[in-house]
Amino acid sequence: MTERDDVDVTGSQPSERVVLQRLRNRLMELLERIAVPEVRAASDDDPYELVNDWEFLAREPRPYSPPAYTQRELAAAGRVDDAWTRLERDMPPDADWQQPRQFEASTAWTALVSEAAVALAVFEERGLLPEDAEITDDAQD
Repeated sequence: MTERDDVDVTGSQPSERVVLQRLRNRLMELLERIAVPEVRAASDDDPYELVNDWEFLAREPRPYSPPAYTQRELAAAGRVDDAWTRLERDMPPDADWQQPRQFEASTAWTALVSEAAVALAVFEERGLLPEDAEITDDAQD
């Protein structure tokens, strides 16, 4: 078993705000895996996994709110979610999700990647948030 820095061995629970900051960081990392081909290749994720990860992290109900997210980040994530919805709707029922090259050539996937890149740039303005302390409310736009 490996030691992890993000495991609290004291038994105390993080605040809701810290949990939201951690979720935002995971969402930002997912945006990077979708948007950056080199990161996606290094992660060994296929498109199916990325689409499922988005559903797990970002679909309704979204508990996301300031200060963990800025209004611009929420709007950018919403546009990625819209692209995700179009991808889900437009993929033929017999699409082979396990054939990444065929899947990644689709217009719907290209649109998702493009929106993820735009959203990633917005999230990168603040970068990863602390995972062990709450940020203040003054970082909003």
